[in-house]
Amino acid sequence: MLSPFANDAPTYYPSSSRDAAIPLAVHAGSELSGIDIRYRGEKGRTVGGKVVIAQAAKPTTTQQPAPANFGAIEIRLYVAGTDAVIATTFQNERANSGFAMYNLPDGEYEIMARRPGAAGESDSVSERRPVSVRGADVSGIQLSLTPLALLSGKILLEKPVACPSPRQSFLEEIFLTAQRETATGVHRASVSPSAVPMPGGEFTLRNLESGRWRLQTRLPDENWFLRSIKPMASATAPRRTPTATSLLTNFGQAGIQLKSGEKLTDVIVTLAEGAAGLKGTADSAKGKQQIHLIPAEKENADDVLRYAQTNITGEGVFQFKHIAPGRYFVLAKPANDDSANLAWDAARRATLRKEAEAAGNVVELAVCQRVNDFKLNR
Repeated sequence: MLSPFANDAPTYYPSSSRDAAIPLAVHAGSELSGIDIRYRGEKGRTVGGKVVIAQAAKPTTTQQPAPANFGAIEIRLYVAGTDAVIATTFQNERANSGFAMYNLPDGEYEIMARRPGAAGESDSVSERRPVSVRGADVSGIQLSLTPLALLSGKILLEKPVACPSPRQSFLEEIFLTAQRETATGVHRASVSPSAVPMPGGEFTLRNLESGRWRLQTRLPDENWFLRSIKPMASATAPRRTPTATSLLTNFGQAGIQLKSGEKLTDVIVTLAEGAAGLKGTADSAKGKQQIHLIPAEKENADDVLRYAQTNITGEGVFQFKHIAPGRYFVLAKPANDDSANLAWDAARRATLRKEAEAAGNVVELAVCQRVNDFKLNR
């Protein structure tokens, strides 16, 4: 349908561009009236360019060449510094085609492209690029696609003991997520890569950006705990001579470093039965606090999977589940702002142990034991 306003930029309430728009709060069951908008009738701008494939590195055992042709490529324009999408368009499969977004108001934006991967593969994405639209069209933008990484492996369950349980649990009830570390802690994406394992425990995590990742498990049974995260070679044949890729890497301690397009396979996530639990109280009058469990045994000082942290509720209650049996220091600290596990960083881990040893609060957790009345003295 033809319209004399088709090429105009949007007008936002009360009569402005989006940068100066005033938000309106509408609650359930309420009505707003008198929301008058004076139409500005300003000419919209165009943002355009082309999506290209980044130069592929020489393939290795963990790296794949770039695809020979394009799939359906989606291009999104965001308000700068946010995930608010202003416009979306597509570039077709031909590499010599381009894209354009029309009728855009002046403003500061970010643009990126994403191409869905083939069945069983990760997507390819570009980095977000800043785009400033000020009184003129913007053209010639080039967005380079690079494939995201993929991680796959298997979850194993050791059964040295059998704690009392109201029902039988299964591996495919586990929910596995990957969270990427940043310089300030852990990146909390709105949707983190996740997977539910197959009945045999096999799992695949796709669309992982380059960087260091931490695997986290949501377990269906309180009697299970996470014992280790390692490559298959070190999990099943620890006496084998390490290669250049270090078969003895402990992913649970160091995290998993991935490059763009890398495929890391045969990661073994080992669970065990016999988990303990700890519930107790602490002084909640000292502001937002966290409780930390630190393994007291020196041989476990660098076993990151033995560390745990949780927040104190407003009633001063804290609780830990899925804890490996053993002896632990219990320490209260002000809550850290970055939401990261403090034990991931070696320096922070050493500081935790030093403070915990000085505080002297210790608890011994036996196999399958549930301690529900621990009183933390600080």
